[in-house]
Amino acid sequence: MKKTRLLAMLLALVLMCSVFAACGGGSGPAATEAPASEPAASGHDLAIGTTGSHLYMYTCGSSESDNFCRRLVYDQLFYIDDFTGEVSSDILASYSWTDDVTLHIELKDGITFSDGTPMTAEDVLFTLQTYVNNSNSEMDWYDMIDYDKSTVDGLSADIVYKETYGPAISTLCSPILSKAFIEAHPDGDDAWWYNPIGSGPYKVEEVQMGVSVKFVKRDDYWNKDARFEADSITIKYYSDTTAEYSDFNSGVIDVMLDITSTQVEQVQSLANAEVVIQSADDVCMVCFNEATVPKEVREAIAYALDINVISDAVLGIFGTPAQSTLAQTMAEFSPGHSYPYDPDHARQVLADAGYSAGEIVLDMVGSSAADQTTLGEMVQAMLGDVGITVNVGTYDFATMLPMLLQGQTDLQRMTTSDGTPQREPLETYSSFVANGTFPAASIPDEAINEALDRGYSTVDPEGRKEAYIEAQQLIFDTFRAIPLYEWNSGYAYNTAKISQIDLTSVQRIDLRFIYLNE
Repeated sequence: MKKTRLLAMLLALVLMCSVFAACGGGSGPAATEAPASEPAASGHDLAIGTTGSHLYMYTCGSSESDNFCRRLVYDQLFYIDDFTGEVSSDILASYSWTDDVTLHIELKDGITFSDGTPMTAEDVLFTLQTYVNNSNSEMDWYDMIDYDKSTVDGLSADIVYKETYGPAISTLCSPILSKAFIEAHPDGDDAWWYNPIGSGPYKVEEVQMGVSVKFVKRDDYWNKDARFEADSITIKYYSDTTAEYSDFNSGVIDVMLDITSTQVEQVQSLANAEVVIQSADDVCMVCFNEATVPKEVREAIAYALDINVISDAVLGIFGTPAQSTLAQTMAEFSPGHSYPYDPDHARQVLADAGYSAGEIVLDMVGSSAADQTTLGEMVQAMLGDVGITVNVGTYDFATMLPMLLQGQTDLQRMTTSDGTPQREPLETYSSFVANGTFPAASIPDEAINEALDRGYSTVDPEGRKEAYIEAQQLIFDTFRAIPLYEWNSGYAYNTAKISQIDLTSVQRIDLRFIYLNE
């Protein structure tokens, strides 16, 4: 099973604003000084604030801020409904598996890019291959496609995979790019920054590098039945939350993305504002180095950790106690796979196994990030309460990663770093397979690995669901991973101007579907 992570995808297309210092600079045009707050947008013009340390402007990646922008400029091949798990597409007339490795797609007729050129199946296949050619990751899921055997014919394509690949559909939630534009504009061309070509309902009108990007609605958008109420959407970068909230409170911006818990409290005191908390589609859990942590100790740990207290201490309003090792938003989620807090049971398990208080000493390696530091402290205190000593080491990422890769820990926090916007179980479970990347998460259990492999190697949605439900049960029964909490993010919007932000098709906020008050 492959570890699938979209890392720095498309050297020519990963358009990071160079002023966003947390990313260490970029290769685009020079940054400009942030201007003073401007008057509030009026009518059908929207202003969106973000304090994200980076903003992938127009391309594909796992970053949520990227999702905000890419759906304005590009149409995706597929969308997955966060509530039902159903697959939909704006640009496909039909799709089907003709065999276990061949996905046949038919584009709708009349789809045009913003430069007026029509979209064809050649654009689709070329886009997917471009993601492979320009990816820094050798484990890119687009590399599972056999491009030599895949074919296109006008609006039709047969996308052929190298093997039966269960995550195929979820990993094709991809923005489709114009082949002609890619070929005409090499890496570093300013057109990628100021005039990217997509088939989506909006196009870029103005870029102030590191400050803001203004998108305007296309008059010639091919889908005349679609409803997009904002004539323009300007996304503004803020270096601190105080300035962002001040502009939100005064009406300079209409929406704040990725708000903090402090901002939640501030917004809740306002008369004309609403806060929405949304899932990152991922679970934070504790995993074990099975070479050093036997089953009885894993069971004791499972019952010694109070996930309600941990979730509240680590994330507060942005944490939800987990119910399984998969997030509740995933179609394959099965409830009832978390452990109740029962320290007496934990002590009894250890006593029955012949352990005395203080005999078990474990190491937990983590990063020095605030949430991981808090988690380490909570784990240390709760396990200490049942007689297990935990030595917690917190390090910078560069120091921590080699230790985890070499298995120099007994306990390891596991989660996907940016959540799983594709809602794909493979992203959660790819580290669990036998001989996986992280020894302290790898599970050398034949039954669990067989279930995970079935979920990976079938394109039947019901077959995948059955396999991953079985995997959740087996992991639960053998105490292989202790689910702690699901982590969330939030946004706020001005109810005096906005009546609704549609979350029914994609739970994550979709800036295309902001409905305005009359």
